[in-house]
Amino acid sequence: MKKLLTSICLLLAAYFDASAQTKNNFELGVNAGVNIATAGKGANERTALNGGLIGEYYFSDNRSIKVKVSYDQKGSDDGRVTFGPGIPNTLYNIRTDYITVPVMLNWYFGADHGWYFSFGAYVGFLANAKETGTGSDIKKNYNSAEGGMSLGLGYKFKLAGKVKMLLEYDGQYGLSHIYNGNSGYNARNDRTAFNIGLMLPLR
Repeated sequence: MKKLLTSICLLLAAYFDASAQTKNNFELGVNAGVNIATAGKGANERTALNGGLIGEYYFSDNRSIKVKVSYDQKGSDDGRVTFGPGIPNTLYNIRTDYITVPVMLNWYFGADHGWYFSFGAYVGFLANAKETGTGSDIKKNYNSAEGGMSLGLGYKFKLAGKVKMLLEYDGQYGLSHIYNGNSGYNARNDRTAFNIGLMLPLR
């Protein structure tokens, strides 16, 4: 019985040691998710997608810095924007796609340091801007970049071998105006996302 208990304890210790993060480790991964985005007063939410690469460096056993490079689909449905002469006064179903770069600090907690809370900032670079009703390309009516705060809550666990899986709720809250030349009110991007990803420790 004593040998059995010792063996169980050793196995549990090995498991939690493998599950926990280690100082100076670096992980590289990919993630994809579903966005719920809106931009502008009175606009409905747009359901879209995101996906990209993740790099994460641990500077302690339960703290890390994480950088993402993501293709983020934002915009809104049934929204109204007035840009001025040459552009229809009413635009609906606006599709704006950004390359976003969030820089986040992660704090891990829980028995196996699997849960984490993220906070930081992001900058987004406009890739496309279209209005689906008229087929108009409205990229020139948007600022080329936007930014704001980013928050997240997630759980990371060992999947197989060294590969880890993450499940994450992620929010971006814009602090900068997105329109260029809008003759009415201005707006900011807001979006939440539910993400899934895979991470691989490199050292």
